[in-house]
Amino acid sequence: MRSSTDPRTGRALAAALLAALMASAKLAAEDWAIVNRPTSPLLDRPSVTGVARATLYPGMRVRVVDERAAPGYARVVSGETAGFMRATELLRGFLPEDSYPGPADQPEPAFLASDRDGDGAPDFRDIVRAARDMIGLPFDDASSLNVDRPGRTPDGVHAAWAADGKDNDGDGEADNRDEDVLVCIDLVLRAVERAGFPLTASIDETARSHPELFRDLQPGRPGSRDPFVSRRVRNVVTFTKNSPDFQYFPEPQIHSPTTFPRERARPGDVLFFGLTKDLGTRKFKLQHSGICVSVDPSTGLPGWMITAVVPRVQFFDLARGYERFTYCGHARLVPRPPAASVEPSSPSTVARASTPR
Repeated sequence: MRSSTDPRTGRALAAALLAALMASAKLAAEDWAIVNRPTSPLLDRPSVTGVARATLYPGMRVRVVDERAAPGYARVVSGETAGFMRATELLRGFLPEDSYPGPADQPEPAFLASDRDGDGAPDFRDIVRAARDMIGLPFDDASSLNVDRPGRTPDGVHAAWAADGKDNDGDGEADNRDEDVLVCIDLVLRAVERAGFPLTASIDETARSHPELFRDLQPGRPGSRDPFVSRRVRNVVTFTKNSPDFQYFPEPQIHSPTTFPRERARPGDVLFFGLTKDLGTRKFKLQHSGICVSVDPSTGLPGWMITAVVPRVQFFDLARGYERFTYCGHARLVPRPPAASVEPSSPSTVARASTPR
C-alpha cells in the first residue's frame, strides 16, 4: 500500500479534489431547485387542466429548463420525465449538499475529493442525491408483523413485504417483493451503495465471519442465520463502529436543536436515532435512521435529513422534529481516492475491536 506521505499520493489527492470542485462548479451552473409543497403534480401542459405525468414530493430535486414557460409555470425535468409545475412550488438555492462546505465548515480535502465510484461527484453528494431520488417511495408500515420470535418486532425491519397483506404503495394490490416498499434502513443501504460502497454485502460478510459482534447472531442462538441482518438499525450501527471503512461518532442522546454535538455532522452522514418517548426508560434503543442533507452552522447538528417514515420517504426538518427523535450518533464513510486510482470496492474486513463499543 502506498504511504500517505508519498508525494505522488498528495498530488493525486490534489488533482482529484480539483476535478471534484470543477464538476461541482459545472453542476452548480445548472438551474436546480427542490419541490416545496406537500404534493406537486408534474403536468403535461401549463394549465390547471393539465394531466399529471408524475407526483412530486417536498425535497425532490428538479432541473429547471424554463422558469417562464407560461404565466405562473416553469418547465422542469424530474429524473427522465419533463413537465410543468407552478413556479411558486419551487424553492431555489436550497441544495445544501451542492454548496457544502460553508464558512463554518472545514472538512479535510480527502473528504471533499473522495469519489469511490469515479463519477466526478464526491461520495457525500452521491449519497444525498441517491436519497433524494427515493423521496416519495412508500414506507412499509406493517410494524405489527412478527418475523423474529413470537411477540417481538425487529427494529429496522418492521415487516417482510410479501407477508403483511397491505398495500403501502396504493396500486390496488397487496405489496410483494417486486415492489419498491421500504423502511428507514433500506434507504441508508441504497444511498451508501450508490456512492460505490457495498454496504449490504459487507454487513452480511461480517455477520458470517464475526457473528459475535451482533447481538442476534451469537453462535448457537436462534436466528443465527438471520436473513434480515443488514436491515436492522442496530446491526448497521454495530458494523459502522467496527468497520475500517467507516467512522462512527456517538452522541449523548441529544434531543434539542440547541445542543452542541460532540462531532459536527456533514451531508451524506448516516444518522441514528431513538424515540424521545422512550428516553430514560428500558425501552430506549436505536431504532431509526436517515441521511443528513444539511447542517446547522451554529451548532453542527443535522438540520434536514431524508428518511423513511409513514407514509413515505420524505424530506424532514429536524429543527422541528427533535421532539420526535433523539439523536444518538452518526457514521461517515472513510475518505478514499477516486475509483480509478484504487482497487475495486469489495466487502470490508473488520479490523477493529472484536466487540462493539
